[in-house]
Amino acid sequence: MSDLEKLKKLLTAGNLVAAAGNTYFERGEAYCSDGLVHHLRFEEDELCAVVEGSKPYRTSLYEIDGKLEGECDCPLGQRMKFCKHLVATGLAFVNGDSTDGTKRMPPKKTGRSDSEILQAWLKKQKKADLVALLYDQCVEDPDFFDRLLVKAAAANPADLSEMKRMIQQSYAIHGFVDWRNTRGYYYKLNQVADSLRGLLKKGESSAVIELTEYAMKRWETAINHIDDSDGGMGMARDELHELHLQACRAAKPDPLKLAERLFRITLNSEWEMFYTAYETYAPIWGTAGRNRYRERVEAEWNKLPRLLAGDDDPNRYGNSCWLENLMLTFAREDGDFEQELEILQRDLSHASSYSKLARRCAEENQLDRAVQWLEKGRAASKGAWQLEEQCAELYWKQRRYDEALALYWKLFERRQMLERYKTLIGHAKKRKALDTWREKALSAIRADIDVRKKEGKKRYWAVADHSLLVEIFLWEKDVEQAWREAVEGGCSQMLWMRVCKKREADFPAEVYPIYLRLAHKNAAQRNNDAYREAVKKIKAAGKLALQCGEREAFDTALEAIRKEHKPKRNLMKYLTEAGL
Repeated sequence: MSDLEKLKKLLTAGNLVAAAGNTYFERGEAYCSDGLVHHLRFEEDELCAVVEGSKPYRTSLYEIDGKLEGECDCPLGQRMKFCKHLVATGLAFVNGDSTDGTKRMPPKKTGRSDSEILQAWLKKQKKADLVALLYDQCVEDPDFFDRLLVKAAAANPADLSEMKRMIQQSYAIHGFVDWRNTRGYYYKLNQVADSLRGLLKKGESSAVIELTEYAMKRWETAINHIDDSDGGMGMARDELHELHLQACRAAKPDPLKLAERLFRITLNSEWEMFYTAYETYAPIWGTAGRNRYRERVEAEWNKLPRLLAGDDDPNRYGNSCWLENLMLTFAREDGDFEQELEILQRDLSHASSYSKLARRCAEENQLDRAVQWLEKGRAASKGAWQLEEQCAELYWKQRRYDEALALYWKLFERRQMLERYKTLIGHAKKRKALDTWREKALSAIRADIDVRKKEGKKRYWAVADHSLLVEIFLWEKDVEQAWREAVEGGCSQMLWMRVCKKREADFPAEVYPIYLRLAHKNAAQRNNDAYREAVKKIKAAGKLALQCGEREAFDTALEAIRKEHKPKRNLMKYLTEAGL
């Protein structure tokens, strides 16, 4: 089934209600009934129209992944909402009784569509009259003027100055383009790409190379003046890259000049233009071009300073990362492992540098050298946890078990969390020292809770509940101990739910009051999602109360909830809808 056929199947009143909601559907229905939908037509796999609102709005409906979607240039549509104008467009197509039986406008009696009538008339006009008509429209509509200018400039590829002027005008931004107005701007960029693609099809590949590189310069200027939240500029840049690559494959330009030029473009770019040129353009450059590119990279690399711990990299936001990746690529091509290490040693200003060196040594099964780099990094960075974790793993591989366990313990002490507890206990079990390390860890957790309880009187952020203990005992499948910890010291709502789910079948009388207490907390959050969550918990509590013969106590608790939260109308509505 084609996309157009899928769209036609989706165009029902029911689907329009689902997409827009009742309010916008009713407004769109009124627009359609008032005859405010014009120029209804199919363009490829989209249903397009103009809808008369406070001004004419252009609409298009289409199918994506089995769902009805649409675009409209009204303020609501620019916020990606399914507006009344889209509803009106869809209903104009339905144009009669829909499958759900809702009454619609009677079908038109004419045998031809508006588009067919217009095309037939245009074909009868004289060329001079059509030129005058188009020019008048250009004067009234700057966007239409730009669209035709793109086509006019592309018709004369011998004069690239006209195309460059057109590209400059299309990419120019006066002020700032916010997210509401990006659609029209992206449309102009797509027109540029379409024109370049047309030139490529005509065999003007050399012209396309020059023009895409020019467009990339304009892109780098424009990106600083637009809100590109939806990524349209990124797609435009990628399309320019692809057109440039296709043009180079066809034109086969001088490989040395091309390699030199692309290196310079990337070096001076703030937005990674031709960032992967060494891999992408290799077949076009050949050996000579690759060697020229490598010479330029190595020369630039040698200008970078060597950095030690505490040094600030002046090229942190520049080209050092790009150059390093290329230098590592060269070393791997040469099979020179020592050169890789030399490259990685240029910047030792942060812990990740030592981590990379150690990881690379470990890949070559040089564990002693890997550990040496990690120990140097730990000393230089004053014990970065990533290096200590990596070091503990290598100690274990070297059978330095006591040192590994000591590091795993240090990591757990520094930040008590379930994953680090599991790592410590897992390794202790392998050394048949599970009980010793487990008791040590649990004692440390309880001591930390005591400290936080004391600090809590001074620091409001010092949470001192038993969440970690509950997590640990759940992981160890000791549900009853997890329950005791939760009851004694409290825990997060998520953990309460996990413990309750595991106990509700056997202990409903103990669990349902917890659900009610958690529902109170949800209701206090004052938002609809929290209200819905509260209702779910209350329903669960009601079922458990019924099981254990405490329905009367539950009804009393429910009445108290309704009384306390009565001003929250949506919560009351959700409770009523749930039969509570």
